[in-house]
Parts: sequence; C-alpha cells; structure tokens
Amino acid sequence: PEEFLCPISLSPMNDPVLLHQSGHSYDKAYLCISLLSQHDLDPKTNVRYGTTLSYTNNLVLRHLIMHQYGPFIYKPFDDSNFWQQQQQQRQNIMNNNNNNRHNDEPYDPDRFVWRAIGCGLVALAIVFLFLFAYPPPETDV
Repeated sequence: PEEFLCPISLSPMNDPVLLHQSGHSYDKAYLCISLLSQHDLDPKTNVRYGTTLSYTNNLVLRHLIMHQYGPFIYKPFDDSNFWQQQQQQRQNIMNNNNNNRHNDEPYDPDRFVWRAIGCGLVALAIVFLFLFAYPPPETDV
C-alpha cells in the first residue's frame, strides 16, 4: 500500500517515524538526511515551520508494515549519534575552509590567474620534453 512508502525514498519504510508538526510519516534515515540540509522544512509539503522539526517512532505503522512485509523489514536507524557526527563534520569543513586561506592575506583574484598560467606553462614544458626525449622513429621512404 502507498501508506507504507516513504514520501522521500518511495520505498517501504524500514523505521517509520511521525513528524510532529505535519503528522506525516517518513523513514527515519531519509528524514534525518533531509533535516540536515533543511531543518525546518517538511519534505512532503515543502512547508517551513520556522523551528527545527521533531519526530517520534510511529509504532502502529511499523507493526502494519511488519505484518505486510514480515519482521525482516524493520531495520532501526540509530540517530542518537547522528546529529553530533553531522555537526562535527560541518565544523571540520568550516575549519578546513578557514585554514586554506590565511586571514592576514588579502583576497587576490589575480593570484589564481597566475597560478593557472603557471600550470599551463608547466604542462607545455612537459609536452615539449616528451617530444624531444622521444622523437618519432625515422622511416625510410
């Protein structure tokens, strides 16, 4: 039945949860991934609630799905550490972006142009070295 399909993945839900704000059910893993990028957006209705969305296990739907597909369909998604890991990854990305550019150096777009020209010259030098190091064999005509 269509009620057993996650609106995000369009596949049977392995760990159904009920979104408090809208009352729609989702697979917990797919909802968590969606909430990472849009923490206040309902994925099905595209309604912004202005606050981080919350959810709870949908036990009734879980039992109905298990009755339809068998007990093997239930695969609980552990989200207890999920949010901390994602927050840590975001912080690491921000730190890496800040470390790549020195704060005491002003932004200079010409620097990238010169770097590209330098790379082109290096590539050209490699081509010429290859041509001179390995000349074509002489053939009798």
